[in-house]
Amino acid sequence: MATPAMLPPQNSAVAPASHSSATVKVLSESPDLNSIPSNYVHSSSYEESPDSSDAEDSSLIPVIDFSQLTSNDNDQKSKAIQVLGKACEEWGFFMVVNHGIPDSLMKAVINVSNEFFNMPEEDKKQFEGKHLLDPIRCGTSFNSSKEKAFFWRDFLKVVVHPEFHCPSDPQGFSDLMLEYSENCRKVVKKLLGAISESLDLDECVINEAMGLDSMLQKFNVNYYPRCPQPELAIGLPPHSDHGLLTLLIHNEVGGLQIMHKGKWINDNWSALPNSLLVNIGDQLEIFSNGKYKSVLHRAMVNNEMTRISVALTHGPSLEAIVRPASPLVQRTGCCPAYSPMTYKDYLYLQQSNHLDGKSCLDHVVNHGIPESLIKAVIDVTNEFFNMAEEDKKQFEGKHVLDPIRCGTSFNSSKEKALFWRDFLKVFVHPQFHCPSHPQPLSEVMSEYCENSRKVAKKILGAISESLGLEECAINNALALDSMFQIFIGNYYPRCPQPELAMGLPPHSDHGLLTLLIQNGVGGLQIMHEQKWVDVNALPNSLLVNTGDHLEIFSNGKYKSVVHRAVVNNKEKRISIATAHGPSPETVVRPASQLMERASCSQPPAVAYRPMKYKDYIHLQQSNQLDGKSCLDHVRIQKNY
Repeated sequence: MATPAMLPPQNSAVAPASHSSATVKVLSESPDLNSIPSNYVHSSSYEESPDSSDAEDSSLIPVIDFSQLTSNDNDQKSKAIQVLGKACEEWGFFMVVNHGIPDSLMKAVINVSNEFFNMPEEDKKQFEGKHLLDPIRCGTSFNSSKEKAFFWRDFLKVVVHPEFHCPSDPQGFSDLMLEYSENCRKVVKKLLGAISESLDLDECVINEAMGLDSMLQKFNVNYYPRCPQPELAIGLPPHSDHGLLTLLIHNEVGGLQIMHKGKWINDNWSALPNSLLVNIGDQLEIFSNGKYKSVLHRAMVNNEMTRISVALTHGPSLEAIVRPASPLVQRTGCCPAYSPMTYKDYLYLQQSNHLDGKSCLDHVVNHGIPESLIKAVIDVTNEFFNMAEEDKKQFEGKHVLDPIRCGTSFNSSKEKALFWRDFLKVFVHPQFHCPSHPQPLSEVMSEYCENSRKVAKKILGAISESLGLEECAINNALALDSMFQIFIGNYYPRCPQPELAMGLPPHSDHGLLTLLIQNGVGGLQIMHEQKWVDVNALPNSLLVNTGDHLEIFSNGKYKSVVHRAVVNNKEKRISIATAHGPSPETVVRPASQLMERASCSQPPAVAYRPMKYKDYIHLQQSNQLDGKSCLDHVRIQKNY
């Protein structure tokens, strides 16, 4: 049953749901439209949160004089940089004046964008792109396959840099879009140079770290037609932008609101004609390690007139790996607050889901598993290893597919030297197993593994899209609803001669993804560019490594990582790895879509032969642990 917060006010009638693929513009122009279809009604309109009627008009929004930022007067420039830094830190939003872009050009861009939306619907349908990196896309809402309620807006999204694209109509659109985009790039590069200096970095640091000569610049037009029930609809819900900086202009019809200190603020663009509205995006928050926050904003609609906004988003190069700037991290002594991720992967993550605040940024910062649960599962695993030896002996399984196994080393019948570790391995999905003691182990293990599966499936969905496949491709091909999940507790006690012993030797994992937590004691090392690298985990973070079956599925594009566990002579280390693999009966092979998508004249060589996942596990666990030797059994040497 729906809660009261999900229902419209009783005195407000809404129309039945619209199942048409028509744009909002067409819907709004229906002569008998007096109420909006029910699938455009937003439940958030009735929750106790700041709404449009509470929004404040503010003259306090920071104003940046661009001419001072580019002044030859060092004192004037320095003061302008300080003002800019304060705006970035306290607001994440500011207005730019004296930027040098002609007022006539800005108005012409708004007018020609309006002309585009006024073209016949059949002329616009050619741009109904399905892929988020299609160079020209025209549509409605945001992501209709994910949204419970649609947004009251139509859009046009065009990639204008590093390659320029543009619809051929209306006449003059291409020339105006090109000129305006070039002007905006110049302004953004200057702003980012000044922002870099405001962080006490060299002016060129952001440019070089983000590959701005190949920046992804997108020209986004939003069309918000008149709405008969604006109190029930929303143009765009609260969200942050994915890039570095967004520059926005509109047709002087209000609707943009930004969140500042818990209150919605109406933009006062009309008070400063020919100004640019600028907001910070997620990638600048990541780069500044959270000092400068991306701003939450939303678009409201009205029942009187159409609002048109043109937003140019400026992001890093698609292949740039964005992470907190190392000079900032070193200077402050703080840990990096965000995980590194390519900008392209971040785009897939945001635009393939529904728009929801800063939930995309949370994927980089916070996996959503409570810190208390992580601590509890480590503590109860430690309790298991502290039980009497005779209580643990009942789990001395001999078969690799025994659902609960407790033992030492890895495979003592094959190893020339044993490993300095004890282990507990439990099959937790598709059927859940668990030792009966210690008492809380079953409940804690079940909750943690369920959470881990959700995280792994989300990551695998994003990885699938990063390969240019549908989000569900890995899930469907490898039957992840019946995924084989193993809970592995590793116990590495203090060792009197750690230089002579080994916790686990260099190896790769057999599955798709392994998620690992530990008790704060280091010991994990990964092989990167022929060097061993110590892994220093952030508090409450998950360490994630790709396994052999992701390498197979991607036909070698994504490699399973070789890693090892070293021991120490001071304190015990406990690690918990949850390994996530395909369904045991699944035959795993390189994805056919990757083969079919390649050029017919030069199809890629299939690098791995098919094998059941169950058979692969037998192969690995019935031999000694030795690098990627198991993967070599399915690798087709002549092609790889």
